[in-house]
Amino acid sequence: MPVVRFLAARVAGIVIALCAVVAVAYIIMFFAPGGPYSSLAVTHPEMIVPSLVQGTIQTVRDMMTFHLQVPPRFFMQAFSISFTLAMGSLLIAAAIGLPLGVFAAVKARHWLAPVATLAGLIAQGMPPYTVAFYLQLVFGVFIPILPLHGWGGPSYAILPMCALAAANIGYFTKFMQAGMNQALRQDYLVSAKARGLPGWRLVLRHALRPALVSVVTFFGPQTAMVIANTVVVETLFQIPGMSSVFHYTLSALGQPMGPGTQGDMHAAIASLFVLSILVMLLNLLVDILYRALDPRLGWSS
Repeated sequence: MPVVRFLAARVAGIVIALCAVVAVAYIIMFFAPGGPYSSLAVTHPEMIVPSLVQGTIQTVRDMMTFHLQVPPRFFMQAFSISFTLAMGSLLIAAAIGLPLGVFAAVKARHWLAPVATLAGLIAQGMPPYTVAFYLQLVFGVFIPILPLHGWGGPSYAILPMCALAAANIGYFTKFMQAGMNQALRQDYLVSAKARGLPGWRLVLRHALRPALVSVVTFFGPQTAMVIANTVVVETLFQIPGMSSVFHYTLSALGQPMGPGTQGDMHAAIASLFVLSILVMLLNLLVDILYRALDPRLGWSS
């Protein structure tokens, strides 16, 4: 089946890419100031190449078998929390930003259209940690109705998801408006409108799907930023997501830490490895959505 072959090829590509990320990270740290190369170059220069090859292979093997110096149950719990926050924030951003973008494009002469566009621009300029601070101020001081720290029921996810969603609401609005404007100028839609097809049907049944392609295209490169912001917001709200894994790995289970130590290198590479997994999974989701929205691409590419 084309879909199965597509997914198998993408998963294989993700595995290869993860191995390459880990290998490159280890090589960079090996030659970095204070790394193993510094001491080997003085004491045992003949061991530089064998140590580099052996260390790279061992580190790749450790990462791909999830020997991250983190208990598996702890890792899976943290991973699920971070993934939930990232996906939940994107759903909130889409639920607000997409309708605003459609409205701003379809009702361009309405007085609310420039207001929606301006609101989107303001949202783009607000980093998640700033939004998180104001949310904590409002719902922790003025209207204390939501929990501000920790992780429990659904109420604990509302504020961090909103903080993560704020900037993406602006992006969704901007790209949806641009995509809808482009779709509505297509010849077949202009002809359908001239024949008297109702406006709501024209937009929802014929223009919405091609307009979403531009939104999905933008979202691909945005996934890395979403994941990075998730880690920051987790720290602000004291949520035990991937930020707690990074703190755990950086302690290296009591190993001596410092520039070039094995515990320090392993912890840094493990953090990079986990971030890469999240980014690649979301990019795979984007790839699937892109082909679902634009059948011309097909599942063979």
